[in-house]
Amino acid sequence: MSKHKPWKVLASQPVYRFDPWLAVERQKIELSDGRVIDDYHRITLQDFSGIVAQADDGRYLVTRQYRHGPGRVCLTLPGGALDAGEAPLDAAKRELREETGYEAPRWRSLGSYTVNANYGCGTAHFFAAEGARETMAVNSDDLEHTELVLLSKAELLAALDRGEFAAMGAAAAILLAIR
Repeated sequence: MSKHKPWKVLASQPVYRFDPWLAVERQKIELSDGRVIDDYHRITLQDFSGIVAQADDGRYLVTRQYRHGPGRVCLTLPGGALDAGEAPLDAAKRELREETGYEAPRWRSLGSYTVNANYGCGTAHFFAAEGARETMAVNSDDLEHTELVLLSKAELLAALDRGEFAAMGAAAAILLAIR
């Protein structure tokens, strides 16, 4: 039997809310050993799906664009926020179509992960898509210009080694997909 137990939330007070993007709340929590913490913060962000997509020729679909979090142009994976009530796989398929114009016949889950173990920050749902083919024009509503880049496995890993993927989630998803 594990000695680890969930914390109890004794009280919660909203600090900031901007639906559906961000919510911060201040919590009073009781730890499993009985200690009470009066000022703990939880951050809620939208859940999202990320896709490691492989085209039918074996190359991987990635995008190059400016990302404001790291403040630079970098490589990233197709993906985005789940719409209200949308299943993670459905969101992944939609995002792949919208951001790349590709659809894939074969999908497998790479798992779902909390973005930040202490504060929450949403859940990332990662998927591998295989056999992707271009079926339509890109219809993305991203804030910046996006360049689609197709990379061989060796090129993908070299870009990862050079730090061209700035988001931890993208790096993790790639490594999960090719393991």
